[in-house]
Amino acid sequence: GPDGDKGATGDQGPVGLQGPIGDKGPLGEQGLQGLIGDQGPVGDKGPNGNKGPDGSKGPDGEKGATGDKGLTGDKGATGDKGATGDKGLTGDKGPEGDKGISGMLLSGFSTSKAGSSTNSSYLGAFLTSQSTTTESSVQQIVPLGGTIANLTVKIGSNAGSSNSWTFTVRKNGASTGVTCLVSGSLATSCVSATTVTFAAGDLISLQASPSGGPNEWGSIRWGVTLAAS
Repeated sequence: GPDGDKGATGDQGPVGLQGPIGDKGPLGEQGLQGLIGDQGPVGDKGPNGNKGPDGSKGPDGEKGATGDKGLTGDKGATGDKGATGDKGLTGDKGPEGDKGISGMLLSGFSTSKAGSSTNSSYLGAFLTSQSTTTESSVQQIVPLGGTIANLTVKIGSNAGSSNSWTFTVRKNGASTGVTCLVSGSLATSCVSATTVTFAAGDLISLQASPSGGPNEWGSIRWGVTLAAS
């Protein structure tokens, strides 16, 4: 006869035990690339590697422009003095110069009054004492032979009107032609242009002869030159 109506589905039975895993199927086609994920955190720095070998020196570059001059630095300390060098050779002797004038000055000075205003008195070279009527006490020796000249006498006060002093160079106690005169109320000096020759060892003195009772001279200075012959 015809099939009857399907009956109601019964309750599911309990799950059975898992069967054995089947063989791996063939690899399917690669799927589309997914989105790039966010960058992960920076990892710790690794250790430095060994230094590589130095490269070859490159070619020298062109010289650059000279820079401006810098400021002058402070002066450094003075160094120690170096050793003295060897003495150089002695140069040739130069030509001999002209011979100089040989001579000396004989002179005297006194601030005392004349030893006499009525008689001759005498003065000695290099002496400062009062003139004396004893010539031998003031005579000086001439150390070298030559010519006595340029007798010059200066007194502190004039002789007075109509009065005078005559001054004469004496050689070995005798008058020479070297003489000069201070006369009147104005003059206080005189000069002689006459000369006389002396030998080494001769004695020299200056004679002062008054005339008319002259005033005291107060002071006297005199001198002569001696040019060696």
